[in-house]
Amino acid sequence: LVVSVPLDSLLWQRLVWPEFEVLFFNTVQNKSSEWGVMPWHWYASNALPKGLLFTVFLIPLGVIRISWLSSPRRPAQFNEL
Repeated sequence: LVVSVPLDSLLWQRLVWPEFEVLFFNTVQNKSSEWGVMPWHWYASNALPKGLLFTVFLIPLGVIRISWLSSPRRPAQFNEL
């Protein structure tokens, strides 16, 4: 919000909160079909996997960290973690 409100307000030349504008347009005005209609499963089958694509690389790091934290052979100075 700190970046999006001032930037979009500058570009639109009026005070704009973009997230609210989208919510208002899609729900209150019910004009979401003007931008196209997707099947009900589109978010789960297309948008969510694309959005989480780069987090897949963080999963091995998390597994390694968890296994390292539970290891009895780690150095004593890390016991407080």
